[in-house]
Amino acid sequence: MDIKEAFYKQKNELHACQREVRKLQKRFSRKLSFFVEELRSACISSDLIYWDDTVVFIHTARACFRFYGNDRIALYSTHIKKDLAGILVVN
Repeated sequence: MDIKEAFYKQKNELHACQREVRKLQKRFSRKLSFFVEELRSACISSDLIYWDDTVVFIHTARACFRFYGNDRIALYSTHIKKDLAGILVVN
């Protein structure tokens, strides 16, 4: 086997641990949803909250990347639109 052939084989080979990570990623993200909801509630109930946003491109479409937080907590979120309707959609 030459170097080019070995590189091609290595590049297209999926190892067991990579398959496991890919499979577990969805399950772990569902478990994080409770944490994100608690963080969102803490932001909403906070006396003082800061926010900042910027426009980013996701798959060639414009979206809003936003920070919410204070001196104790930080929540980063994305919104399809940079308006109130985009904020009210639960992400």
